[in-house]
Amino acid sequence: MKTGKSSKTAQPRAETPMPVSAEDLKDAFGAKKIPLASDFANLIEMADKGCRAVGLASDQDGSPGAGLIRSHVDDTLSVNAEALAGAGLDAKLDALQVSAGKGLDIIENKVIVKIGKTPG
Repeated sequence: MKTGKSSKTAQPRAETPMPVSAEDLKDAFGAKKIPLASDFANLIEMADKGCRAVGLASDQDGSPGAGLIRSHVDDTLSVNAEALAGAGLDAKLDALQVSAGKGLDIIENKVIVKIGKTPG
């Protein structure tokens, strides 16, 4: 059995490990190409990751998770500002604002992430 991509005849090509781009997969499944088993595996893996990102995997309830909203029009994700309220976070327009003292500090115009519990 011949495997690989081709223009007019099949040409061998190396197996591509995940992650691959959508463009790589489109090329692998293009006209007169012979996709490898790894191409099918990568396609399934990419589809599964996409489903999980928006909460549509078979073991999920259809919700993308706390703090996110999935558009039922085009399945895009956005920040759920109401879910973030009271957690020191505030979503305004195209930005996410985090209050200092909730794990972050601003020192000399730099954002510092506090790791672990702080004294006092």
